[in-house]
Amino acid sequence: MASSQALDLLLTPETESRDGVTRDLQSEERIGVLLLAVALWDVAARIIRCVLHAATTFVITRFLTEQLEERLKETAEPGISLAARQEVCRKRCSASRAPSQSLLLTGSVPSQLTVVLDLDETLVSSYNASKIPEHLLTGEQRHFMVHYTPSSNCSADIAVFPRPGVSAFLKQLSAFAEVILYTAGNAGYAKPVADILDPDGTIFAARLYRCSTVRTLCGQDYVKDLSRLGRNLGRTVLVDNDPYSGLLQPCNLLPTNAYYGESSDRLLLQTLLPYLKRLAEQPDVRQPLTEDFKMAEYFRRQGYLLYEDPSSGFLTAAASVIP
Repeated sequence: MASSQALDLLLTPETESRDGVTRDLQSEERIGVLLLAVALWDVAARIIRCVLHAATTFVITRFLTEQLEERLKETAEPGISLAARQEVCRKRCSASRAPSQSLLLTGSVPSQLTVVLDLDETLVSSYNASKIPEHLLTGEQRHFMVHYTPSSNCSADIAVFPRPGVSAFLKQLSAFAEVILYTAGNAGYAKPVADILDPDGTIFAARLYRCSTVRTLCGQDYVKDLSRLGRNLGRTVLVDNDPYSGLLQPCNLLPTNAYYGESSDRLLLQTLLPYLKRLAEQPDVRQPLTEDFKMAEYFRRQGYLLYEDPSSGFLTAAASVIP
């Protein structure tokens, strides 16, 4: 009996040890099964998400295609392909031009570079006389006053701060380029400002005001459609602090920093004029402008649909925001 108890005492620790190992193995197996299940669930979830995304994309694409079909029913001829219909739709979406698509300028097309200049915050900065910033009142920056009467029962005095160097800039620019003033400002305000910038009428070959801008179907106001100028777009550049002014011809846009009256500003003579001189030597300004500023890609990132203009090979905006 004593030997049997001793044997039991000797065997018990070993038996418990084997049982413990067995339990550990079983625990590890359960953990492995759980990890495998989690991994499989993750893979399944990814597949489900991909399928749902593909289905959603298909539904949205189908819906947009049907909308295109509906919009083109009135004008499409029997048998016209979907690609041709979409091309027609892109052209219809390019802009809502009012009152007409007629050319804004007439006469011979110059061989020299055409520089289209914005006015406010590009050549000058303007403030209501009662709301001039304090730092401009106490500074040394010169300004002149323009009396503006937008309606018969409303008028205002506008303080106009010319951008430093604007007179020399315009004079030197007009020596090698055709200069056109194209502003979103009303003629009642912009015309007297232009008269002061060009008192002899020898700088601006043409002056275009708000009534010459267009509104796109996506709701963008005061867009400057360069195709209506009757100029060679390969030799035309729009200089504007508002990039959306050049929405329809992004490859012709030269965006500038906005000017708010700072006397330390040196952009016109030190930066802009030398760049325009180099552009004047290019057979097509759109290539260097596209490489330097990438405005078409900028509009694409803002959600605008872009397509290649078949007549030029450069990108233009359909001016309809992608939902």
